[in-house]
Amino acid sequence: MIFGLQLLIPASGPPQTPLGLAARRTRPVTVPKLPEYAAILASPLFAPDRRPGDAGTSSAPANAPLAGYAALGAATGRTVATALVSGPGGKTQTLHRGDALDGWRLVALDRTRLIFERDGAHHALVIGAPAGDPAKSSASTQPTEP
Repeated sequence: MIFGLQLLIPASGPPQTPLGLAARRTRPVTVPKLPEYAAILASPLFAPDRRPGDAGTSSAPANAPLAGYAALGAATGRTVATALVSGPGGKTQTLHRGDALDGWRLVALDRTRLIFERDGAHHALVIGAPAGDPAKSSASTQPTEP
């Protein structure tokens, strides 16, 4: 029945453009060139041989404070504070305030950084920064407020 009704209604031409409006010009579609990410392709995120803490080579000099250490996380409460630190070789250890790490004593920690002290000098490890990243860690002789 629907097919028969369609045959009875005459087909009309293309819709007319409203008067007073200019016809639209079609613009060619352009796709921007995507940059090549060779470094990402060389080290895929879900590679079976990838391990936590794999950051490749460290850009910090070997004599930098706490070279090869990375702050993985911190948990603080009213009476206790604990930090998780990854050391050279991927060894992970738990630290509390007052614990020592390569001669540096953990004096303060919060949710973004760990602050170590040795001989009046302070050094901060930023949580989540790669091991030995000088741009993400800082050393000073001034005491730092946590």
